[in-house]
Amino acid sequence: MRKMSTFITILFFVIFTSSAIGGGSYPDWILPELNRYPLETFIFDVGHSVGTGEEAYKRAIAEASKKISKQILRQVMGIISLNKDNDFYHTVLEHYSAALEDYCSWHHASPALQLEGLKHSNLSLKNNAPDEQGTFAVVYIERDKLKGIYADHELKLQKEIIHQLKIAKTAEDDLDINKAVKAYLRTYPLYESLKESQIIQIGAQRHPNSRNAFRQLINEATKRNGKPLPHRNVIKRVEKLENETIVNFIDICRVIDSQLSQQIVPNNDRIVVNPLIYEDSEMFSPFAQKFTEVLLQEMPEWVFVDPILELKKPHIDTDELNRDYPSLRLSSSYWTNGDGITIRTTLRNINTGEFLASSVVEFIKTNMRDRLTYTRPDYKQAQKEKEAFNPRYFVTEGPRGNADEVLIEHEFSPTGGLKIDIWTDKGRGPLYYTEGDIVTIFARVNQPAYLRLLYTLANQKPIHQKRILLVDNLYIGVENVNTDVKIGEFLCVSPFGVEFLNVAARTEAFPDIETYEKDGFFFLKDQDAKNAAKIYRGLKRIPKKQNEQQFIGPKPIIDKQPSFQQVEAQLVLTVEEK
Repeated sequence: MRKMSTFITILFFVIFTSSAIGGGSYPDWILPELNRYPLETFIFDVGHSVGTGEEAYKRAIAEASKKISKQILRQVMGIISLNKDNDFYHTVLEHYSAALEDYCSWHHASPALQLEGLKHSNLSLKNNAPDEQGTFAVVYIERDKLKGIYADHELKLQKEIIHQLKIAKTAEDDLDINKAVKAYLRTYPLYESLKESQIIQIGAQRHPNSRNAFRQLINEATKRNGKPLPHRNVIKRVEKLENETIVNFIDICRVIDSQLSQQIVPNNDRIVVNPLIYEDSEMFSPFAQKFTEVLLQEMPEWVFVDPILELKKPHIDTDELNRDYPSLRLSSSYWTNGDGITIRTTLRNINTGEFLASSVVEFIKTNMRDRLTYTRPDYKQAQKEKEAFNPRYFVTEGPRGNADEVLIEHEFSPTGGLKIDIWTDKGRGPLYYTEGDIVTIFARVNQPAYLRLLYTLANQKPIHQKRILLVDNLYIGVENVNTDVKIGEFLCVSPFGVEFLNVAARTEAFPDIETYEKDGFFFLKDQDAKNAAKIYRGLKRIPKKQNEQQFIGPKPIIDKQPSFQQVEAQLVLTVEEK
């Protein structure tokens, strides 16, 4: 897939760019402070900012708050992922897609979720820390209190939805269809907020039972009666009242425009448009490409911008955006059900977390005049590759033995465990490149670590899937911790399709990995994705005991850092011919 001569020549000339705030290893004096917040009772995290004073403290609070949001979303996504074999897996994922959109992919840096009721404390001020260490803030809340806040929030949202539905029903009875549709549409962002409240209550639990929690999500996603009326029923009601004929992309965009405009009036606010993605796959398709192109053309009243052109530096977090960077974001995903297609579009303020508007458009494939592929021909094989290499975190807490020692897998520790972030010149995802483009890779770790990068080339035939070992045991020392590192760049050429960039970081060197050399590159031997993932990770797993409780969430490692840590990240790239 790649001509990597350019990549190889600069690979070991590691270039360090802008310093990043936060995410680092914590000083020893912080860990005892965190014992005040036992994980059974509290959900908490620590933020760090360079400098001292009020502004530095605010930045540290913002970072810790984002981390807590990620903990909650990670927990819920973990529960959903553990139930992939359930018949209602895709139903649940679609139902909660807008609320989970920032964490359907494991590499999103700053979710829009803003939690209420969080408390904070300046650890640096409290402990008279030296100024050169910067400012450390702990943000925390009791789990039961957080659940209570969002249980009350859920009730308030339900009351407001019921109120709007009554207005809509009265308008229907009076044959005022326009007023009825507008009232129904006003409930759409309320329903998304309601779904977010529901997942926060689940994600705030210390160790929710995976099956019971997923059953709870199923009940909410599939119910057809009750108060308020389920969202799916309201969608069907709007669809019947609007009675739109959809045969092309212009029709789709017209309905989206109409629905959004009845919830929020277009103004001069600039809106970042995220590419349309298929379910949670991060993979582009001909249908998605065409949709995005027509959307930008057919909705002139909305000030849409290309997110890639707006990025001013290679590493972007929500709290570090340039002053003129748009705060509004339009995200879309599409879902298949037999011959039916549903496009869900959400307009959200990524600074406040508020759902501003939402639209749902349903149509039949065979009615469309444009005959485009809705899923990629390499989708199934790519999904296997993606799932096999889904990022994981491993630790051992005892003395290290040989390289074949069995390791224990845990979720990320809130006390500052090893973290790896990876992105390209176009961000973290969804990533789309065309023939001849140069892909530049960046990485960042929060502790000294060894890096291993593996690239999977595109091909529809599994036997021809080629995994190239790009980097092995590249060491990033303490002087370059929390610094953006340019790893290298490479050229996009054929064959084309979905490709993967996987990176693993560990606190000690990786064991040797068996490869063969061809055309100057080092390939893993052809094998299935699961075996390749084991070799890439360089470790063994403890087999799960029968009937063992599955936990999603951080393990309490308060008094010390584990003796061994390994953490992973993944990027999905779609590369097409010009």
